[in-house]
Amino acid sequence: MTRNVDDIHSMDNAFSHPVERFNRASIEPTDREKLEAFFRSLRREGLAKSTLAWYVNYTTRMYRTLKELGFDKPLEEFDHEDLERFLFYLEDEKRLSE
Repeated sequence: MTRNVDDIHSMDNAFSHPVERFNRASIEPTDREKLEAFFRSLRREGLAKSTLAWYVNYTTRMYRTLKELGFDKPLEEFDHEDLERFLFYLEDEKRLSE
């Protein structure tokens, strides 16, 4: 049973699990700081916890995939070409073009 009677979908728990995965992920300290700032800005915008959980999950997976593909520079140094390489990977390898 959920502790908060208004939280009928247990979003408090659903949000904490992605955050725990993010905290356990192998993320460079400077990138972690930037991503945490991004997540805080989303909270300030008043996004629903389910939406925040999606952003945290997706960002953690995307970061891991970038590192597996050999993107070794900090996120703030990514440029247009890096983004295009990643998008081509998603389109060609993961078939996410549509």
